[in-house]
Amino acid sequence: MSLQAIATGFGKVKQRVNEIATRMRGYDERLAKLERSFAQLVPDPSAVEAVPNSPIHELSETFVARVTGADPVDDTFYLAVRQQPTGLGTWEDDPDDVDPIRVATLPKLVEGQDPDYATNVVEGQLVYVRWDGRDDSTGDEFYTVVAPVRGPACFRLFGVGSDTLQGWRILSDGSESSRLEYIWKPWQLRASTWDGKTYGGMSYTCGSEARTVENPTSGVTESQIIVPPYWVKNEISNYPGDVIVAIPLPAGEQTTVTIVDAECRVNWLALNDGRAWMENYTS
Repeated sequence: MSLQAIATGFGKVKQRVNEIATRMRGYDERLAKLERSFAQLVPDPSAVEAVPNSPIHELSETFVARVTGADPVDDTFYLAVRQQPTGLGTWEDDPDDVDPIRVATLPKLVEGQDPDYATNVVEGQLVYVRWDGRDDSTGDEFYTVVAPVRGPACFRLFGVGSDTLQGWRILSDGSESSRLEYIWKPWQLRASTWDGKTYGGMSYTCGSEARTVENPTSGVTESQIIVPPYWVKNEISNYPGDVIVAIPLPAGEQTTVTIVDAECRVNWLALNDGRAWMENYTS
């Protein structure tokens, strides 16, 4: 190969490298522009909650972190380390991201306005943390605790609806929360699962704790009830009320139901504790 051919080939390679470099600079400029645009969305470090459906929520990232303690520089903030899942409901420190991050808390967590949440963030607590953005001028990143990571809880049964149960959460000291919670029944025990439906040729009419099964062909019907029945707190008989075990619903699956013309938020799902539909021999 002649020196001229080598020089020509080298010139083509150099031209290609310059094209790639120009393209990369364009990418860098677009990335910087995006970061500057996003920086405008960064909330104040005091972490006032962003308006629902705002770009903050649309672009944010939420992850699980473990609180390691108060920020020694400013005790209105906390330090936390990112977690990674190790199994069903268990977490450990992420070995690839060991540096603590500085997190703020939403006022409702600090003030304890929602008894579902801890009235304060404590050392060792697992929490959901939202990344709220970056200050492009300083490189500082902002994080906010949006909710604690909760496990199953026990409730003292107060009321029974068509699809939901109502009860008071039993606290760690055995006392009961003053706030009434709404809990989804297990799917098989909800009235809406059966009422007005036909499965396997059998038609169902269903209420909160009883249903009628009919064979449309023969006209034979059977009355059924939930066994064992739900027993609510009764001061006359001195019965304290059944204990219902429930798991928290993820934020995206929480919903509201209308009960006596009021919108009630359902945050929990009752575990199936052996109750089932059985023929009502007393009817």
